[in-house]
Amino acid sequence: MINLTVTVHDTTALLDAEAYGPGALLRWESAPASTGPWVEGGTEPLVAGVSFYEIFDQNGTELTFYRTRITTAAGTAPSPYSAIWQPAAAGPTLTLEELKAIIGETSASDEWLQMALNAAFTAIAQVAGAWSTTTETHRDSFGYSTLVLANQASSVTSVTEDGVLLASSDYELSGYVLRRLDAEGDWSTWGSKVVVVYEPIDLTYDWQRVQAELVKLELAYNPGIVSVHLGDWSESYPQGDRSYAREREAILSTLSSAGGGMWIVG
Repeated sequence: MINLTVTVHDTTALLDAEAYGPGALLRWESAPASTGPWVEGGTEPLVAGVSFYEIFDQNGTELTFYRTRITTAAGTAPSPYSAIWQPAAAGPTLTLEELKAIIGETSASDEWLQMALNAAFTAIAQVAGAWSTTTETHRDSFGYSTLVLANQASSVTSVTEDGVLLASSDYELSGYVLRRLDAEGDWSTWGSKVVVVYEPIDLTYDWQRVQAELVKLELAYNPGIVSVHLGDWSESYPQGDRSYAREREAILSTLSSAGGGMWIVG
């Protein structure tokens, strides 16, 4: 089963009589491929001022394709379809409900929190790299016995060396490191071009922890005057962007997958 959160903007305007009218519906469809066939899975009534809607697909998986559109209560005057997406493409992100359970009550709107979640996830992806099946091409690797992957791998799907698919006995994985082996299992050397397809280790909880910390930083940061007190001594100073940037960098630096890179080592 898949639980999805769909964002619908300007619901009050959509429910206007000159738009889709009272009782307007969010309709969702699913398909096994991006080209279809598409099957309608259900509807959710729009509520004025509510932007986030949860839908449940009993038969859905992370690889199922989805799209949505808006209609009148009678199912007429359909809007254009949304962009097609897969849950797997979303990565290990917190849902809005999970975030709110972590941070507690806040005056921030759901729309702002969702925007902050999305921005945090993008920042994490830029630092930590891939979260799903990854393909890397290593060039100029001839003569080296070891390749270092950009992400720590849990398993290797395939390795192609100079156009030849290798057997699993031809290499050895150790975290970020992929070693070339000869027929006896001893270290050998790579060819000139190596294409590696692998699964990164599951860092879902690590990503979600950092995502929550980044959102909390956004909520806590207030440009202006910051006061420091220690006993009878106090000092006030302006809080600048550098302070915020340092804290943000420190949070991102705690990601477990940081430190990979498409390097070649001998």
